[in-house]
Amino acid sequence: MPSKGFMPESNSLLSILVVEDNPADLFVLEGLLWKTRLHIHKIFKADSYAHAAELLATVQPHLIFLDLSLLDSTGLASFSHINQIAPSVPIIVLTGLSDMDMALETMANGAQDYLVKGEFDEKLLSKSIQYSIERKKNLENIINAHIAMEQKLEEARIIKQKEIAEAVIVAQEKERHDISRELHDNVNQQLTVAMMYIASAEKKQEGGSEILKQSASFILNAIEEIRSLTKNLVTPLIKDFGLVKAIESALEDVSMLQKMQITFNADSFYEADIQYDFKLSVFRIIQEQLNNVLKHASATHLTIELGREANKIILLISDDGIGFEQATQKEGIGIYNISSRVELFDGIMNICSAPDKGCSMYIEFPVTSSMLVDRSIP
Repeated sequence: MPSKGFMPESNSLLSILVVEDNPADLFVLEGLLWKTRLHIHKIFKADSYAHAAELLATVQPHLIFLDLSLLDSTGLASFSHINQIAPSVPIIVLTGLSDMDMALETMANGAQDYLVKGEFDEKLLSKSIQYSIERKKNLENIINAHIAMEQKLEEARIIKQKEIAEAVIVAQEKERHDISRELHDNVNQQLTVAMMYIASAEKKQEGGSEILKQSASFILNAIEEIRSLTKNLVTPLIKDFGLVKAIESALEDVSMLQKMQITFNADSFYEADIQYDFKLSVFRIIQEQLNNVLKHASATHLTIELGREANKIILLISDDGIGFEQATQKEGIGIYNISSRVELFDGIMNICSAPDKGCSMYIEFPVTSSMLVDRSIP
């Protein structure tokens, strides 16, 4: 593994790597290093980029001196290669007077300092080493603080997004409940009264009236439609009998009106310890995708599988319908609603479809404490 390097504590022993292919320049630099008052433990030497890369695979220097004129690597490429292998190690560039522009360019790309050969003594060398190590340490701290801040902002964004999704879902459920109650308590009652008036009118007319009979039939159909609609809007079966029974009931209602064959399997699913909100979300997801299939898929068979393992809950909904081209298909409100409910419980969703190949929706939820019933509450 390439060395990542590490920042030494003050007064700790330093390990230094010198990458220099000129023996005379190496001799002078090594002598000056030992003359400094720094606590140097060991000086590693490499005369080429390849040799330096080999050393950095096994050692962790606190500092690297790098000559920009190596036989197998020169200029900015030399710095880029070494910096890529040891990104956390401060690098001081060694250069001649004719390479000043190149030295400045390496600093712009991340080098900590540069020294002109023959133009520095042990005091300047000592200051450059201390400055480079401290500068790299401060830079690492800034980068780490920036990363931590980005992580906090991302966490805050996810929390806010979940809060918005939860608020939208709560509002949707309240709206469903209000509409259902209005239909049942107001519209349905008025239709029932109208039905009673028609029945009374039929009795007063000898032999009845064909128009009145037809009107009564229309009203009865409207009452049944409203009952069916209110049943879809609210799901009392979940609280009374559980999620599986609620799904089975909804699928039975669809089977009575549609020719599509529906297979539902929940043999490995158990729900006794799962909160109502999660069950309701799973029910709405199935309900939403079922509506999508009925409206758009022209399918003859639909399969729904709901299962639970030790640490995850899996929902698979697949059909043999006409499918669609995923690259060009826009996300509709139905899929958006499903995605919002999936994200609310940290789930993942994958949709696979192609023209004439049907559609498969795979959803996986991690089993977390937020979806489980708190047994400590009596």
